[in-house]
Amino acid sequence: MCCTEKLNSTQQLNYSKDIRD
Repeated sequence: MCCTEKLNSTQQLNYSKDIRD
């Protein structure tokens, strides 16, 4: 999950949802 640090709060939430699905 290296990429989450580069994203802002909104993008982090969307990214988290994507990897879970």
